[in-house]
Amino acid sequence: MRPHPAWLPTGDQQALLEACLAADDDAARAAFAAWRRQVDIERLDFGSYRLLPLLWKRMVALGLDHPSRNVIKGVYRRTWVGNHLVLARAADVVRLLAAEGIPAMLVKGAALTLRNYRDEGVRPMDDVDLAVPRGAARRAVDALVAGGWMPHATPLTGTRVSAAGAHAGWTAGPRPAAAFDEAYLGLRHAHGFQGPAGTDVDLHWFLFQGHGDAGGDERAWAAAQPAALQQAPVLLPDPADHLLLLLAHGVRWNPIPPLRWVADAVTLIRSEGTQLDWERFLAAARDRRLTLAAAGMLDYLQARFEVGAPERIRRELRTAPVTRRERQDFALTVSPPGIRAGLHELRWLYERYRALRRGPAGRDLPGFPAFVRHALGAPSLTQLGLYAVSELGRRVFGQRDRGGATRDRPPISSATAGTCSIRE
Repeated sequence: MRPHPAWLPTGDQQALLEACLAADDDAARAAFAAWRRQVDIERLDFGSYRLLPLLWKRMVALGLDHPSRNVIKGVYRRTWVGNHLVLARAADVVRLLAAEGIPAMLVKGAALTLRNYRDEGVRPMDDVDLAVPRGAARRAVDALVAGGWMPHATPLTGTRVSAAGAHAGWTAGPRPAAAFDEAYLGLRHAHGFQGPAGTDVDLHWFLFQGHGDAGGDERAWAAAQPAALQQAPVLLPDPADHLLLLLAHGVRWNPIPPLRWVADAVTLIRSEGTQLDWERFLAAARDRRLTLAAAGMLDYLQARFEVGAPERIRRELRTAPVTRRERQDFALTVSPPGIRAGLHELRWLYERYRALRRGPAGRDLPGFPAFVRHALGAPSLTQLGLYAVSELGRRVFGQRDRGGATRDRPPISSATAGTCSIRE
């Protein structure tokens, strides 16, 4: 029996999504009633909790009631206040980068809030995802550090950034600015920074995790559209590019159920209407080898919410040629991290290492073990080896990360980030 894909909602999660998103009001009311019967809000999984602000808006629109009505309303209000603060700090970063001549593109939550949701209270944001061109990544890091933004600890496989040091056995201090060299920038796609006021910004120099080929984002940057974030000039991705990014992010396994990919995708598709270029989406999915994910997820959206690509586009996604390696990659992407996933990541690391060796920075690269140590921020090869042994044991015996949370019942009181892969 196949395991339940992480990106596919469970029964009670589906009821909540339909209560929030069903186009028919009667269907939304029925789904809300079903969800009330199925769920104890005090034991709500964190993925569902993050949908409560969106549910509140639907409750108001349809006159729905709930014993925890004031709690749900409070989550919306807290999200509204928090997002205003996050977006204000993000605007500061955009201005900081603009002063250095570096363009910035909002992606994911902030971009959706500005263009598609158009309500600061319905889409919680733990941080702001901000992309810069690959060639400007080093200057962007320097600008952030000079502006008082501190790099997070280097992400590790299968661990939260906040727990990285305890799990690996070395101190989870900030990654030194000097360590953002060509080897690191060519391997990862993003890194988190914490601002003076506590807000987090995830700085991207590649848009898609695991897609670090030179020039791979050029078409996305060329199609980006100008906007303003609190009077700061910023770019937003083309809707087709953004939808593919949301699906690629949402399909990955996460201990926190990634339900919001459904709300994000449905909201984007409905709000964009005929402005969404499905031919562009199809071409980008093929170029980035994401047809397997896109086909399944768009078929789900069409079946459950009557939104999605035209049938011809979905058919072409379903019948697109897929290599055996792509199928293996997809199967590991949607599954909890295990031994096979670890070996897969190690193989991917070596392939990226070989690719970087052939590039302009190849002469400066150390041997492969030292490259992995550098990528993970380990202080020595010995400690890297100890971490590898502990990670092997964790994956073999199913040990949980310290401070982690199960997929079904993460602690609602702590708005923790998702897991970090070595591909980040």
